[in-house]
Amino acid sequence: MFCLGDGVDVTVIVEDESSKCTCNLVISEIEREVLLSDAAIEALNIIIDSPLKGLWKFRGSTKLRKSEKPEYW
Repeated sequence: MFCLGDGVDVTVIVEDESSKCTCNLVISEIEREVLLSDAAIEALNIIIDSPLKGLWKFRGSTKLRKSEKPEYW
């Protein structure tokens, strides 16, 4: 596992809103998609409404959004 402690900028961009934060980056040899920690999700002002259905919204918004399909690297 590799950790970049200086931080990277993470931005969530959707059609009419966006949110940004700075996070530490950890690269795993076994995980193939991006995972966000609880702290990163909170810093990005994301509220998870239904994890199974993939529904979320920005804090203060009433618009529910559907998660994007995963990207594997």
